[in-house]
Amino acid sequence: MQYPQQVVAHKTGLSANILRAWERRYAGIAADRDLQGRRIYSEELMEKLILLSILVDQGYRIGDLADRPNKELRLLTEVFDHAHPKEIIPNPSFERALTAIKGFDDISLWSELERATSVYGRLDLIDSFVFPLIHRVKDLVGTNELVEVHLFFLRTTLRTFLSTLLAPITGDPQKPVVVFAYPPGQSWDLGGIASAVHIHAAGWHPVILGSAIPAEQVVSITVQLNARAIILSAETDTYDTTVLNEVVRVRRSISSEVVVFFGGHVPERLLKDILSGGLVLLRNMADLRQQLENNARGMQAPEFR
Repeated sequence: MQYPQQVVAHKTGLSANILRAWERRYAGIAADRDLQGRRIYSEELMEKLILLSILVDQGYRIGDLADRPNKELRLLTEVFDHAHPKEIIPNPSFERALTAIKGFDDISLWSELERATSVYGRLDLIDSFVFPLIHRVKDLVGTNELVEVHLFFLRTTLRTFLSTLLAPITGDPQKPVVVFAYPPGQSWDLGGIASAVHIHAAGWHPVILGSAIPAEQVVSITVQLNARAIILSAETDTYDTTVLNEVVRVRRSISSEVVVFFGGHVPERLLKDILSGGLVLLRNMADLRQQLENNARGMQAPEFR
């Protein structure tokens, strides 16, 4: 027997978004397609997703489980007493996160972020949960529900939480290095931390230099570490010539084998001039992955997991 996605979501407690995110990352839980291209799930895959939802809810990492056979997963779940799969609610919830933000409840918000990390994994965490949550809060600021301080509270909590996901990579001194820096006049922000988490999860080694780093120091440290890429970021509503001069100077002062990315929010004219200086636009996390894979010259790029 085969089941449509809405039935699987109901039986497992996993949302359609989570099912699709898991399928993108793990071949072992990919659905088949019917003649109309809609996802359909076998009984065996349905059972596997139910078992995975139980284990993820208990704190297991989806990346450690997705390729295991059902027999192994059943053995792992035997220690848990679950009366009925439909009672399992492992999904990270935007609604619960918003409730926590409204009440300045950092403990509950932290728990929701931990749940999202377990379900999506660090590679999909940023694009699938963190950024959408920020956008929701921004949309609600100024309404009867939220004010500006709620957004500040969220950003502060996210910075602290994401920083815990950046433990230095050990055991392989050959992992390629990516240097992160903000030019003078700029402050390290949430987008930079999110990018570093993404790079770290992908098996690269992010080295975060921080804020207001002059071009000469960025270049010197990049050479010292034999880094394969640099990510420069800025946030400004004006045409900031300091930002332009600094980031272009990094590009012109470093080997062409080192990719220099630019990300952030700047006026269109400033962005155009930055890109004309030889920097590569960083649009989102998926773009970052693809760009690094395409531009990793002279080395074996790590497998994104």
